[in-house]
Amino acid sequence: MGIISSSTRSIEQDRSDIQRMFAAAKLGNWGEVWRILGTPGRPLKPYLINLVPEDRRWGLLQQAVWWNNHAAIRTLLQFQACDKTLKAKDGISEKGPTGGNTAQQIADLFGYLEASKIIQNHITPESEEDIETYYDGNSSIENEEYGLFRLTLAAYKGAFHPSYVDKTKQLPVLLNDVFKHVNTGKNWIAVRDKVSQSLYPACKEASNVVSQCTTKLDFYKMIVNVYTDETTQLYTYLNTALRRQRDTGFKPTANDLALGPYILMFHLLLFCWRNLVREKTKTHRKMKVSARDLAKYQPGTKFTWLSFVSSSVQQQCAQIFPSCAPSGDLEVHFIIDNSGDSQWQPLNIEDYACYTEKERVYPAGAQFLVKGRSTKTGVPTIQLKLLGSE
Repeated sequence: MGIISSSTRSIEQDRSDIQRMFAAAKLGNWGEVWRILGTPGRPLKPYLINLVPEDRRWGLLQQAVWWNNHAAIRTLLQFQACDKTLKAKDGISEKGPTGGNTAQQIADLFGYLEASKIIQNHITPESEEDIETYYDGNSSIENEEYGLFRLTLAAYKGAFHPSYVDKTKQLPVLLNDVFKHVNTGKNWIAVRDKVSQSLYPACKEASNVVSQCTTKLDFYKMIVNVYTDETTQLYTYLNTALRRQRDTGFKPTANDLALGPYILMFHLLLFCWRNLVREKTKTHRKMKVSARDLAKYQPGTKFTWLSFVSSSVQQQCAQIFPSCAPSGDLEVHFIIDNSGDSQWQPLNIEDYACYTEKERVYPAGAQFLVKGRSTKTGVPTIQLKLLGSE
């Protein structure tokens, strides 16, 4: 059920390809990179182009700048999925700090004026951020196979799940295995470091507080806490990243991939951490959506919310956050029945949240049935039933 119910057969192969591709780029062997990534006209794995894996600080575009290889820079930029705003993880080169720098900024730092000009003059298509909330599950094979969870596990496998991934294992089962590894001994320390390093280009504030956790409990608490910190807008970025998984031929942005390890860790806690208690009563969710999105929530239909979903057990505490919803000006009130047993029941995060809103959060990929629809005081009210998976 939901986005994370299919198999895990791509993880080991992607892991191998990521390692080979970045080893080749480090040596300036771009022929090997194209054999794995493909070419702009025939992309094979475009979802890897904006990746910075766990043992690297730069992406492919920054590595091409390192070599001052104009042909490689141009080829990478010709990929539709290439995100030239990709930022480096925290680090220092012989020319100085490069943490948070784009490929163009690194070219400027190294004095590679022509490389900088090539990147600067490249026009990147604008990314569509107002992705609708409603997802009916009719995705392409690319989406089912290469979701953000799978790609994160492939890129950060050493920290999250160093042992071999059985290709027949369903992803929910694998996630339980991943949490067992993270939760064992001092394995959480490596995960903390990788989550913090990956977060740095996307959200320095969250990266800093995560890196300072000195115990496993503090680390877990902080992962939950930063999600609720409205000053960073982290929840906006990560939920956009999760909703983007619906796109045909999943092509995550640099920001999506930088958030991947944090998103995975937060999802693991919602799924597996016993300190968070499942909510079985009704919850309330308020959003602002577009008319097109709202029209899809019709009685009898089933849909998936691909992102994490915040809700409240008290209607008066349910807040509307337009900044974390798709663009739209229509207010809608969801009343959700969580009484059936389900792995996607919302979790009580009150003890670790920044604000007291009686908040309950659904793991990413929860599926619902629309039971009814009405209008009260001019506001559409939609009755939902959380569907079970146990």
